[in-house]
Amino acid sequence: SAIMMDAAKFKCKGAWTAGARVLGAPLKSLPWTACACGLVGGVVLGEVGPPADLPVGYASQAFQQGLGDGGVGPPSPSELWTRLQLSALKFDPSEPRPRALGSFGSWWPAVRLLLADTGALLGCRRAQCSGTQDSCCWSIIGRLASELRPWEDFMGSDTSPLLAATVQVAWLADAEVLVCEEFEVEDTGEITCECAANFDHLQDSASQLLELLMDIVLAGDPMNLQKTFAQLIPSDGFQVVYSCALQGLGTRRYLAMDRGDIELPAEAAERLAKSSGVALPLGELLGTAAAADTEGMRVSA
Repeated sequence: SAIMMDAAKFKCKGAWTAGARVLGAPLKSLPWTACACGLVGGVVLGEVGPPADLPVGYASQAFQQGLGDGGVGPPSPSELWTRLQLSALKFDPSEPRPRALGSFGSWWPAVRLLLADTGALLGCRRAQCSGTQDSCCWSIIGRLASELRPWEDFMGSDTSPLLAATVQVAWLADAEVLVCEEFEVEDTGEITCECAANFDHLQDSASQLLELLMDIVLAGDPMNLQKTFAQLIPSDGFQVVYSCALQGLGTRRYLAMDRGDIELPAEAAERLAKSSGVALPLGELLGTAAAADTEGMRVSA
């Protein structure tokens, strides 16, 4: 719809551009054609991705032979499957086969987002709609970076986009597609970051993640996602990229959880009272005027 398109354009010029620049994009502003190309790729992949009623899991040979528990998994497990020590959902062949949505539950939306974003990144390398391949990739990376939140903010955030963005950025950092370095400014002692991207590695990295995700979906065991998350998050590469993204983008969330109630903080209430009914930009009201996500949003008494 027109409203959704306007919202996407607003995000493209604001939060997504800020996220891309923080992680090293050599762009003053993302072109709308690049953002649109990345969004279209994600929507298409989301539509053609595995359906919620996809049969998952593997029939245990032990069940078939009446021998009790036994080994079960893909016929030819990939190197990543073996290295991450993943497992498959076992089911009794005499019972109805489990379905993806039933097996993954609340993790299923995050799986779909991961598949869509990974496919969109792969599509960017062949895209003709965005002007340049790199700007298309940066639009997706900027969008993912804008979803990242501090650890203490996880519980109050929109969980599926946050989990999907965190895993995707962690994967790209682990593959050194995204690389950041922190260093201290000698004169001020301030910690600052320098980030860059190596898109030469992107094709292989995204292809491996797409293959792993499909293995995880077909295996039907949500614990595999948690194992992958637990393996990626502690990596040094991701921790630096994550720290630089949060540091560069600043405070971008305002949650009732942070306050414990739904009342405005005292400072914000005072600013609103002094505004004499004039709408204030949300960032100014909350004392975070530089926050990209609040740019253009206004609140009035």
